[in-house]
Amino acid sequence: MSLSSFIIVPKTVYGEPSGEYDGSSLDWHTLPIKASDYYRYTGIETVYFNVVDFTGLITIQGTHDQNPDYNSPWVNIIEYGDLNDPTPVTDYHPVTLFGNWAWVRAQVQNFESGEIKAVTLVY
Repeated sequence: MSLSSFIIVPKTVYGEPSGEYDGSSLDWHTLPIKASDYYRYTGIETVYFNVVDFTGLITIQGTHDQNPDYNSPWVNIIEYGDLNDPTPVTDYHPVTLFGNWAWVRAQVQNFESGEIKAVTLVY
């Protein structure tokens, strides 16, 4: 059995433009990436959150649409962080996803400090 690994959120430092983050927005989302059900796999998916001095909330969202866009029905699957706690967090944290999603993306809210080293999807 081989594993597939996909970066949902690449290295993103507060205040520095990177990927879909413009360097100043508190709230943003990533482009969608193919999840296991896109390939008709029925396995378990794991998301790894790797952050340093991070404040904010990262929500992993999924959709069953085969060709998703901004208006697709995105469902919140899991959340990491806290909108109401300004205490910076340094952590490497795996979370198992349940559900066969065709596509996933991350929505980041209240990103006020720190670094997202990576958010990675593995299945």
